[in-house]
Amino acid sequence: MGVIYDKARGVPQDDVEALKWYRLAAEKGYVQSQFNLGVFLVTGCGTSRNEEEGWNWIHKAAAGGNENARAALACYRKGCLLIRTLSILLPGISTVRNGSKTDIRHSSCKQ
Repeated sequence: MGVIYDKARGVPQDDVEALKWYRLAAEKGYVQSQFNLGVFLVTGCGTSRNEEEGWNWIHKAAAGGNENARAALACYRKGCLLIRTLSILLPGISTVRNGSKTDIRHSSCKQ
């Protein structure tokens, strides 16, 4: 269900609703949803940014066999910048200067 709202497949695109469904599925052990939830949390899509919780979900997805999550963790552990790590996996990731800090954005995310 998260993908339906995330990608606007037959319904209006809704990050908050997508996040809700990704979380429900992730908590039941669905590894793709664990990865998607992690990305939403790391980027602040549909919620406040929470990198620690996001990477925890990405780690669970990797442990469950999700190849995108494994690739993200491998890059992250090698010291790749967060934006580079995510941009490898997700077209549409970019940075936006917000005063003295840099925000990470995903093009499908309504922020």
